Amino acid sequence: MYDSLLALEATEDGVLVLDPSNFADAVAENPTLLVEFYAPWCGHCKKLAPEYAKAAEALAKEDLKIAKVDCDAHKDLAKEYGVSGFPTLKLLKEGKPTDYQGGRTADDIIKYVMKKSGPAAKTLATKAEATAFEGEDEAVVLGLFSSADSPEAKTFMSVANGIDRLPFATSSTKEVLKAYDAGKGGKVVIMKTFDEKKAVLDVTSSTTEEEMADWIEGASMRLVTTFSPETSSAIFGGKVKVHMLYMADASSSTFEAESAALTKAASTNRGKLLHVHVPHTEDRVLQYFGAKADNLPMVVIADMTSNSAIKKYMYADEITEAGLLAFEKKFFDGELVPTLKSEEPADEDLAEPVKVLKGKSFSKLVLENDKDVMVEFYAPWCGHCKALAPKYDELASKLEGVDSVVVAKMDATENEIDVEGVAVAGFPTLFFFPGKGKGSPMKYEGARETEDLAKFIMDNASTPFKLEGVESEDVKDEL
Repeated sequence: MYDSLLALEATEDGVLVLDPSNFADAVAENPTLLVEFYAPWCGHCKKLAPEYAKAAEALAKEDLKIAKVDCDAHKDLAKEYGVSGFPTLKLLKEGKPTDYQGGRTADDIIKYVMKKSGPAAKTLATKAEATAFEGEDEAVVLGLFSSADSPEAKTFMSVANGIDRLPFATSSTKEVLKAYDAGKGGKVVIMKTFDEKKAVLDVTSSTTEEEMADWIEGASMRLVTTFSPETSSAIFGGKVKVHMLYMADASSSTFEAESAALTKAASTNRGKLLHVHVPHTEDRVLQYFGAKADNLPMVVIADMTSNSAIKKYMYADEITEAGLLAFEKKFFDGELVPTLKSEEPADEDLAEPVKVLKGKSFSKLVLENDKDVMVEFYAPWCGHCKALAPKYDELASKLEGVDSVVVAKMDATENEIDVEGVAVAGFPTLFFFPGKGKGSPMKYEGARETEDLAKFIMDNASTPFKLEGVESEDVKDEL
């Protein structure tokens, strides 16, 4: 008993340090517990560490704790919680895990944990409380209703529970409703420090959660959001999955006129399409879309609505309000054709045990044959990919004598595919394409160890095979 109590007090920079001996006790002691699963060698984890420590210090003042697990030292815990990349953050609410999808700044983490530890929306009784609430963030959401028990109020609370990046509050008092010209209620009001400052949605008992949530997601964002590490979670984590990206140098002579045109165009399809300025210094974003600092400005629509890869539509005309709106209309009318990048295939692509795929060769080598194909989508700069490389090479060598299986990789920063069910949102991403089911690719979510990968391929192979030292599920079942 005393050992477990002492273990719970083990901290680094205010963050609980968990292992198999104290994990369950920590979850029991903390009804809302955010846990970071990390690896000591991981660059992203090292970058997160000071922000996570700042968040821990601030949350401690509210009697809230956050924790971390060293997954190199405690692989079984990582496996139990389905951790396949680092850092992975999971919220344990009454012991039930959900993935953390928020930003990686101290402020993002603090807001998330605070919201998840309390009610989805505050209750405001006075105008003074409402005024104070407005100061909590650059955009806040108020639900103003005749009664907290009304259907509209209940819908609002459900929506508030599902949107983590914004503060929510509700009120049914005459004083607060009058302060926001809400009459007898039935309104959702967003107060902002930017753009039009205030947005209002009239709601009725027939307003659905989806309608309300979609409006809040759209109206709470800036007409044009500037991409940065701080805004990326709001941009990519929101419900609007079609983005117009304006990649440009803010110091260029054309920037003022072009950004003004983008801002004017943004109001037309607000809520359907998110407008984003990507600074010329965001090298990885530029690289992903095939842009370079010396060929800017560039405008592209990125469509992330399907289960396949991001579809990109390149804009080639002068950047004007009319031109951008015409381009958006063509997109929504289905008149645009996506652009796919590809390196040129070469003879040496097939020389090694791990076959190299290019955008132009993907269909022939993966989809148009009856072999089982495991594909790693990677980025050359990705630390996780570099850590996987020797294990993946070993996997390919083990399977080189199995004619029915191909182990392959593709540089997803230089090559793109449009295959239903294949979405590459991070690196590395691994998909298995069964020889007898190429239309149903399987995303690999297991441990990135040679034996685990080999076992997965054996268990899902269209043509059964055996490997020395690796047991398939079928063999275990027979035993």
